[in-house]
Amino acid sequence: MPKVFILVLYAGPDDAGSLAATFIRRHPAWAPYVVELDLKRGHDILSGPLFAQLCAAAAQGRILAILGGPNCRTWTRLLHQERANYPAPKRGRHPLDLWGLRDFRATATETAQEAQQKCDDDSLLILRMLLLIYVAHQHQVHYLLEHPEDPGEEPFPSFWLTDQAAALLRAVHHLLRDERHPADSVSYTHLRAH
Repeated sequence: MPKVFILVLYAGPDDAGSLAATFIRRHPAWAPYVVELDLKRGHDILSGPLFAQLCAAAAQGRILAILGGPNCRTWTRLLHQERANYPAPKRGRHPLDLWGLRDFRATATETAQEAQQKCDDDSLLILRMLLLIYVAHQHQVHYLLEHPEDPGEEPFPSFWLTDQAAALLRAVHHLLRDERHPADSVSYTHLRAH
């Protein structure tokens, strides 16, 4: 990794439509500083050694910006629609269910254990991004956390309802300003230094 860098987590496939590719087209001088990580590219954010490197870089002020859209496959409202051969809901709107239902059920597409593992992994991915932002915020890191907007009704879960989302916003509020931009049912939250 470069001495200082812009971290793009959960970057997806390496293609011209990626967030980083779009950013580099607009700001080519920053290209050497962009580090894209995604399981599809061979980077496992759930891996201890990789995450430890990222935490150290965040604490040292080496990360200029953290951009990413953690997987929303277990948060999506689509799971609450009854469909044949479709996964069951994995989260609920109640505070005790936001990080995963107490009882996962098997479907034609996955076992109960597989459903719980997906939910746990997705939770860890978003929590790891939050931790990196929190550790780096003392260095006035810029960040963009892309995640679906809160549907605002039962039974649909939302990351934005979690204590962790609220705590992060409170922790960095004195340094940063919160702006939410709805776009096609997705909420882009990015905080910028004053």
